[in-house]
Amino acid sequence: MAEDVANGAITDGIDATCVYFVTDVQGPANMALLVRGRTDDDILPTAVTAAVNKVAPDTPFQLFSLRANVADLAWGFRGFSLVISVLGVVGLLFAYSGTHAVVSFLMAQRKREFGVRMALGASAWQIVWGMLIQTSRTGLIGLAVGLAVAAGLVRLLTASAAILDFGARPFVVGAATVFIATTLAALIPLLGTARIDPAQALRSE
Repeated sequence: MAEDVANGAITDGIDATCVYFVTDVQGPANMALLVRGRTDDDILPTAVTAAVNKVAPDTPFQLFSLRANVADLAWGFRGFSLVISVLGVVGLLFAYSGTHAVVSFLMAQRKREFGVRMALGASAWQIVWGMLIQTSRTGLIGLAVGLAVAAGLVRLLTASAAILDFGARPFVVGAATVFIATTLAALIPLLGTARIDPAQALRSE
């Protein structure tokens, strides 16, 4: 009896129809033998070579470590992940700069309003906190839409290809990173509100 294993490409997943038969080293020409040892990686090839030569000295064979084999199969996924990571960083920079520019524009447009509110007794922190809540609400709506789209794409990919499903950690980390970046981008121009002179703001056009 043996557990189900993924014996093909990484995207093929587990083959539940695979059946194991008894064989020997002089069986099929393309037979592969998976060996797990208790020694170091440097000692295991020597031990396997000695064992095969003892049983069938005339049988040609090649040794590949499982780590190297998986690395060869996963290089495409690593390249794709690197490209997506770079695009994610670029998108994060765009989100940061866009949020900063929009909030700075709103602060300039509402400078007179803030001056009136401060003249009537509102503190600069109250104005900053209120504006931060408004911008955070908009950011949360965008994050909810983005997470819904990402979840839909993941379900589509896992349905079309037998790859392992993603956990919640990438979504949580990504959403937290975007939320913190957009909050900082909005907070920096908002803090300039605390330095507004109400009298000067009331005289501005």
